[in-house]
Amino acid sequence: MLDPLRFLTSRKEFSKMKKYQNHKKAVDQFWLSTSSDPEKSKKLVKGFYNRVEAANYYYSSFKEGWKTDRGIIFIVFGPPSLVYRSLTGESWTYGEQSSYKSLTFTFTKVNNPFTNNDYVLQRSTVYKNSWYRAIDSWRQGKVTSLDF
Repeated sequence: MLDPLRFLTSRKEFSKMKKYQNHKKAVDQFWLSTSSDPEKSKKLVKGFYNRVEAANYYYSSFKEGWKTDRGIIFIVFGPPSLVYRSLTGESWTYGEQSSYKSLTFTFTKVNNPFTNNDYVLQRSTVYKNSWYRAIDSWRQGKVTSLDF
């Protein structure tokens, strides 16, 4: 349960959490710090780990799904509004298709002899602000949708 939190924490925070004898206590403290309401914290925990589980189901390849680029984006941003697939990759759009406010992640399919489910995110600085806003939403307990 601890390892996927590396996406929501700083290196220093994550390193400190890894040093706890009881990792469950570290995880619980993190989630309780996201909201003053324990019930809301429970919903965040459930939503986050449901996304981790879904990422493992849908995006696992030669490594666990939560460790893949598609899994990371899915966990942090949730399910995309639109998905376009081709023989060479996928594009995930969050928001309206043609809106300037939408965000699109493009993944390129990797020729991998061990799996047909290996995709790499085409990284861009365009994603930086959206990434930090999404992480901040999780850390403040303000994730808008925990469904998928």
